[in-house]
Amino acid sequence: RERHLTAPPPELASLEAREEWRARRAEEAAALFRAQDALAELLDTLDPAPPPVDLDPALLRDDEALLEIVAAGGREGGVRAFWVRRRGVVAQARDPGALLGEARLRGVRRLYVVDGAGADTPTLAEHLVGGTPLAARVNLTYIPFAAWLARPRPASDGPPLVVADPGVDLPHARKEGAWVATRLGVGETIGDEATVAHVLEHLDGRRVFHFAGHGRLNPDAPWDAHLVLAYGQRLDVAAILARRARLGLVVLDGCETGRPHRAPVDGLGLAEAFLLAGASTVLATTAPVGDADAARFMRSFYEFGGVADPAGAFRALVERALSEGDDAWRAFRLFGYQSS
Repeated sequence: RERHLTAPPPELASLEAREEWRARRAEEAAALFRAQDALAELLDTLDPAPPPVDLDPALLRDDEALLEIVAAGGREGGVRAFWVRRRGVVAQARDPGALLGEARLRGVRRLYVVDGAGADTPTLAEHLVGGTPLAARVNLTYIPFAAWLARPRPASDGPPLVVADPGVDLPHARKEGAWVATRLGVGETIGDEATVAHVLEHLDGRRVFHFAGHGRLNPDAPWDAHLVLAYGQRLDVAAILARRARLGLVVLDGCETGRPHRAPVDGLGLAEAFLLAGASTVLATTAPVGDADAARFMRSFYEFGGVADPAGAFRALVERALSEGDDAWRAFRLFGYQSS
């Protein structure tokens, strides 16, 4: 799965090369499904089952844990989940929720999740632990694969880039962009001049890239996911991967910007594309969210220190939202590294 997700993309200049690349990816995805089915069959015949976790546990700190979930085809189907701490794999189960009891979470401040099961995986952030959603118990983020934690973290300290309402049809996005720009001290946003060429040229090295506009994601065709830029142009997964932009925090506030809950195993969305291209952390939506709810969430995220500590800010705003009966947080997901 790691090899499949990190294959080098084609050059942007050649549409023919991109189409050939898409065809190869489809073949590789089919092979990935077959390999996962074979692995599941093997796991069903062994006791105890070997853990398919591609990670040196020493990469985890004492207060960190990793939950890796894989599709378990075979006779029973469903998923198989593995709980990893610094000392190695300490538990496994067919129900990820069974690994999230209060005793096991004691001493865990940061939890990384590798969701390799797509449509079979529950909404873990909402999983109740002692009556409290998991997202309020730990600093929770999703990563593309376990070994991604060993990747070097790129230096990204350039000025923030805010793209708001490039299609000139979302007044609330323009308002959000103006607020974010002021909050981050950049003073202005990019709107109808935000073409693909312009954004790609100015993307690399940004401490923050905030996008407020339309996003499109098809669970049946994850490689077609894209942000809608000026004049209807598309910033798609292939372009993001090819640009390899070093970024700190990426915020994608659009109707469809993160991987949906019902995504295929290869469900690479815009968030994962930014991570694999060079971003440290991505905040994106995984479900439709109203304009007012999204605006309120974004303000809280930045006010809680989302630039310096995205995971801590997400957890803090979830705690406040629960006390106020605000469910907007359920539409968002955080991907990538966590703050030290």
